[in-house]
Amino acid sequence: MNAPVMLFTYSRPDHTRRVLEALASNTLAADTDVYAYTCKPGKESHRAAVEATKEVLREYEAANHFGSFTVVDKEDFVPLGPAMVQAVSEVIGRHGRIIVVEDDIVTSTHYLEFMNRCLDYYERADYVFSVSGYSPELKCLEDVQGDIYLVHRACPWGWGTWKDRWDKYSWDVPDYKKSMRDRGSRRRLYEWNMDLPMTLDALFYEKGCLDKNWEQQFCYCQCMNGMSVVCPKRSLVENIGFDGSGTHEVPTGLGNTFDPDIDSWVLTPLTIDDGLQKQYNRMFVFRRKTRFLLSATNVLFMVSPGLYYRLLERYYR
Repeated sequence: MNAPVMLFTYSRPDHTRRVLEALASNTLAADTDVYAYTCKPGKESHRAAVEATKEVLREYEAANHFGSFTVVDKEDFVPLGPAMVQAVSEVIGRHGRIIVVEDDIVTSTHYLEFMNRCLDYYERADYVFSVSGYSPELKCLEDVQGDIYLVHRACPWGWGTWKDRWDKYSWDVPDYKKSMRDRGSRRRLYEWNMDLPMTLDALFYEKGCLDKNWEQQFCYCQCMNGMSVVCPKRSLVENIGFDGSGTHEVPTGLGNTFDPDIDSWVLTPLTIDDGLQKQYNRMFVFRRKTRFLLSATNVLFMVSPGLYYRLLERYYR
């Protein structure tokens, strides 16, 4: 049984159409159930774009591109973080596994093949938390033997997981809140994803940050369970959302390894390559100034967690 696709949409009709066109061109599209989530506009200025996006979804609901196509239209506006978590929980609770695509992720023709094969192969691998269709342009990846690799950092651009992994996830990360002053815990998070401690801190100190996020909590969950993410050496997804239509800034330095022609992969047991992990980790901290700030704040925390959090509270206030 193929994993269902949960498509998360809001107010980008043109992007949503491109995403659906690509998904419909997948070789497994006719045997895949799609759940397209949408909701009421959060602002009146969003209403026209939200309605136009829903019209695109209704077109696909009436067509016959997929095994089934269900539009889930929530009656109220729900912020991104809790909306994403609720949608994933509903679909994965019904099917036991899931593939998640947002409204700016264009997939290759064989993306669903790759994801389903990995979800089958690594289901019982106790070191794999999720599967991603994305891979950045990183020189050291050229030395990776084989078609896939393993890293700690989760990626939200076309990912999948299983219910038993998702059941470990907590959106409001109460365990982190209890241990956030512990030096050993912070060191582990920093070594896993060097920016993870600061992004988790922001969830509690930056106004509205928790409502906008779910990914950092996902990374935290992977870290706490000592599990990682499987990625293809060449990307099977392309992010088309960095055009000012979304909420995120354009990341610098990631490059583009999207290869729509790849149609086969040899799946094998995997281990973390420490050298690759360090380079991969640093790549996602895009600016030297940010890297310096992360290092400096980490040192300050190790000297005095109390002082660090007093300064952090003052900064956000």
